[in-house]
Amino acid sequence: MADWLVVQRDRVDARRSRVTARAATLAEEAGDLPGATRLARRALDLDPQSEESHRRLMRLLYLAGEASKALDVYVGLQERLRDELRTEPMPETRELAALIERGGAPAAVRPVTPSCPPPAGTRPHRP
Repeated sequence: MADWLVVQRDRVDARRSRVTARAATLAEEAGDLPGATRLARRALDLDPQSEESHRRLMRLLYLAGEASKALDVYVGLQERLRDELRTEPMPETRELAALIERGGAPAAVRPVTPSCPPPAGTRPHRP
């Protein structure tokens, strides 16, 4: 029973993370950087292993003029990956960190591609 509960809890957390990440993208597209950043932090809290969530938060912090906080997120990711998985961030994550260090312009928001279909009864957002 306990194993089943852990699996179910992980599934719910993963779904909440995807929904929250999508909400962060929509908030950013609407020009609400503070709201997008808050939602990106929440998505990362729900799925701390997600490099995509780390990149989203890094980019939003950078867009908000908080490059040092964005790089702190990157350092935290580096440490987590090294300590827990004995690996390093993906190339696109390293490239984003390098761009932030250089002070370059980040790419425009790209919608998050969900790893599963949207919930029944919902419609995709069309800008």
